[in-house]
Amino acid sequence: MVLKIDAYPRRVRAALLVLGIFAVLFSIAQISSIDWDIGQRRMQKTAFLRIRQMNAALDIFKRQNGGYPSQIQTLHDVFVESVVAKEGHHNREIAESWWQQVTDEKSSYGYVFDYKPSAELASDRQLFLHYELHADPAQRGKTGFKSFYSSDDGMIRWNDNRRATATDSPPDIDPVLDMHSYWAECFRARR
Repeated sequence: MVLKIDAYPRRVRAALLVLGIFAVLFSIAQISSIDWDIGQRRMQKTAFLRIRQMNAALDIFKRQNGGYPSQIQTLHDVFVESVVAKEGHHNREIAESWWQQVTDEKSSYGYVFDYKPSAELASDRQLFLHYELHADPAQRGKTGFKSFYSSDDGMIRWNDNRRATATDSPPDIDPVLDMHSYWAECFRARR
């Protein structure tokens, strides 16, 4: 007995094969965008952590000296010591590498940091009452999505589209713990 194969099941199989190929190509595209997204988020989270560490070091510096430094380089020793003290499992070399991320003028780490003191103290012209600290992606959409801003109030604020300022809102979630994708974030911003 000879089985006759109908043309209809062959078309169905061909259609399923084409759909399967599209599904595989779509998955590959998603995986590559996820890798791109993960790299940017890693740099973004690192920048957020460095801002947090800089705020802590600046607070220590003010308590020790009565004001904030005129230049960021003056903060080096306090930054390194505060990181080593707080992050007990990290050594001085790691703290030094984190300091390099903040002071790197070539923005090799994906973010550019900017420190500006204000309101000079009359008693000591090297100390200031206030400061502003910015961390901006070297290339928005390639090295990070968000810009960060902080000042002597210790609050970190962020913005997706431009340099963050004191008028921007603080993160609604901790960026270090934020594991959702960039696309989910776009939808969340529209609610």
